[in-house]
Amino acid sequence: KVDRRRGVTCRATINQDEGRLAHLVAQGGGVWVGIQRLTGREDLVLFNDPQSGTTLSLPAGSISHEAVARRIEESRRGRHASE
Repeated sequence: KVDRRRGVTCRATINQDEGRLAHLVAQGGGVWVGIQRLTGREDLVLFNDPQSGTTLSLPAGSISHEAVARRIEESRRGRHASE
């Protein structure tokens, strides 16, 4: 299913590349959501923080389990700073 207005592609099946990305997200402590395909820009990998449910993203070319873990930690620190 494609929402062309937002550039979002949602598919029920995961191809091999998406499977690799999903594995890295899981290793970093995130919950896989999917890939946001962007026209003219790098795709974004979307994942949730399992504690807060917050949806986070990283550029597809920057994904590693360490980057996912850092992004989750940054999000949590920012959320606690505003409380």
